[in-house]
Amino acid sequence: MEHKEISRLTAQAKPVRVSLPAEVAYDFDKFQQVQKDILGRLGCLACCSGWDIRWDIFRDFRVDEKLNVQPGQFG
Repeated sequence: MEHKEISRLTAQAKPVRVSLPAEVAYDFDKFQQVQKDILGRLGCLACCSGWDIRWDIFRDFRVDEKLNVQPGQFG
C-alpha cells in the first residue's frame, strides 16, 4: 500500500465535523452548496463514501460587552 493510500485511510478514520447555522441546515439548496464544497475538499464532489461526516447546527453563542448575542466559536 502506498503512503498516499495510508494517509487517506488514516484521515477517513476520523470524523469530519461541520457546524452550520440553522438557516443553512434547513435550506436544501444552501445545504447542497455547502455539502458540495465540503466533499470537494475531501476529494470528490459527488461522493461521501468512506467519510464519517457529522453535521451540526450552531449551538454556541458569544455575548459582547454591549449584550449583543451572536453565533460563534470558542477557542
